[in-house]
Amino acid sequence: MSHPDVTVVDGVSVTSLLRTLFDCAAALPIRYSLAPLDSSLRDGRVAEGVLRAYPESVKYSRRRLQVRHAFDIADGRSENGGESEARGTLDSIGRPVHDLQRTFPCLDRPGRTHRVDFLWNRKDGTMVAGEFDGMRKYVDPDMTGRRTIREIVDEERRRQHCLQRQNVDTVRLYYDDLDDPDALACRLDGHGIPCL
Repeated sequence: MSHPDVTVVDGVSVTSLLRTLFDCAAALPIRYSLAPLDSSLRDGRVAEGVLRAYPESVKYSRRRLQVRHAFDIADGRSENGGESEARGTLDSIGRPVHDLQRTFPCLDRPGRTHRVDFLWNRKDGTMVAGEFDGMRKYVDPDMTGRRTIREIVDEERRRQHCLQRQNVDTVRLYYDDLDDPDALACRLDGHGIPCL
């Protein structure tokens, strides 16, 4: 690099956080470059305005549009790397998420809410919630609250039914789905999720 954007960490010169994020967005598919961007916002390592403006400050890049797009859709509300990868994949197949972490009231238990990972708005005014699920939520004691798999599945069904009563359909996405974007696009089409 002619004009490297560097910082020193433990006595070693390294590219700055923003430059590293830029290089990742330039070199990697959005599926993989979005997680570090989202994480940087979520953890408060960089302010949103600074992140959004940074791509224009880099003098030379062959992939400026790709980088700018990744920086533009970065969102600190994404809760983990899997959700970020899913959003990147969804974006790359023309089904960008309209909202993240939207809450809906629980109709069965006043004062409680249901939060969904992703949300799409259909043209007819109904919505589709996307839930990015892993197996960990069913087996990890830190996530199960000592409930059995059956109790967790029953709770998920009640939650999904409550959302349906509010005109919100649900589509479940799993990590393996990200490896077959064509099949994923077909599934999303079946749920009426709008395409760009």
